[in-house]
Amino acid sequence: MFIRVFSLAVLTLALHLNLAAPPARAAETVPIGALFSLSGSWSTLGRTSVAALEKAVADINADLAADQVDWRLRPLVEDTRLEPERTLECLRELRRQGARVVIGPQSSAEIQFLWPHVRGAEVLLVSQGSTAHALAIPDDNIFRFCPDDVLEGRAVAALMRYDGIRAYISLGRYDAGNSGLQLSTRKAFGDLGGILVGGVRYSPQFDHDFTSELTYLTAKLAQGHRLYGDAVAIYATAFDEIARVFYEAAGEGYTPLGQVRWYGSNGVVQSAALRNNPKAARFAEQTGYPNPIFGLDEALRDRWEPVARFIRDKTGLQPDTYALAVYDAAWVAARAFRQAGPQAPFAAFRTAFVAQADAHAGITGPTALNAAGDRKYGDYDFWAIRGGEWQRVAVYSQKADRIAVLASYGVE
Repeated sequence: MFIRVFSLAVLTLALHLNLAAPPARAAETVPIGALFSLSGSWSTLGRTSVAALEKAVADINADLAADQVDWRLRPLVEDTRLEPERTLECLRELRRQGARVVIGPQSSAEIQFLWPHVRGAEVLLVSQGSTAHALAIPDDNIFRFCPDDVLEGRAVAALMRYDGIRAYISLGRYDAGNSGLQLSTRKAFGDLGGILVGGVRYSPQFDHDFTSELTYLTAKLAQGHRLYGDAVAIYATAFDEIARVFYEAAGEGYTPLGQVRWYGSNGVVQSAALRNNPKAARFAEQTGYPNPIFGLDEALRDRWEPVARFIRDKTGLQPDTYALAVYDAAWVAARAFRQAGPQAPFAAFRTAFVAQADAHAGITGPTALNAAGDRKYGDYDFWAIRGGEWQRVAVYSQKADRIAVLASYGVE
């Protein structure tokens, strides 16, 4: 009797174990790479981009779990320091870890350096900040979720003409992106009847002060005043080093430079380096110094504001549109993986990525691409330091080709 009862108990336990749910299988992880400048120049964008990617991956993985999809995204982030040679090594490391899509790098100089290495490789680069028109090349593996510099040049030229500027002197970082902005702005301003009086460029590997550049600008400004009176400005294309430029320009010997309007570029928008340098920030404010970046649609505020708030809470920095474009790029990549499959042939994944980009309505607006794989549409917001903080001061409408200035635009 004991043996029969014991046998029945064992059988019952065995049946219970057989009917119990099997242990959950860990979801497959699909790497998504990132090339951001975290400790070099333009690190404001790099740091906010990391937070944007973190938010995107969390939201995407929650969506995948809800749909019972059996894989999850896994972010892999490399610090490029905005150095092209280092960026290539970082890309190779991401490829070794299996990344087929990489968000970034953020500058045109890095994209230019990587281009020959990725054109025939099985990896997609999705830059959030590269704008050089010279890199608008069809059928490569590089996509850019921002418009190229032709549109930004038109926006800057329109604002200068709105302000009554007839001529300008240029200062530029000598790299692909900033040189492209200089060319596009010169053409757009010329089309409006404006004149470039002269310009000076500096190396991205600068290890000196800006004495020679500021001396040149002062001399050319005097020439411009003789020819065009007060209708002369300075246009600067730079990254975080503009804080050093302005700090020195605010010193003795360069008084005329603080008495004219300055205009800037996308690489300085929301720069913490400039905002946190009191002397440079005051110079920026007294000279106006509006900086353009492709704009956010107020009608989509309920979508992009929660992401922007997450980034602010995470980093203490106000994200710009480039950082928010990282969020959209990650979603497009995830949807391409869902359409084609994480292990699909590369050509199928690339086709799916383009299709998803063209169909996606992101937090930064439609992400449709043009024939070169760059963002097709974009109005521009101008940002400037007012009261020690970055504020939006003007808007350029691409469709209307018109500037609208906000109450904060005025220069003290």
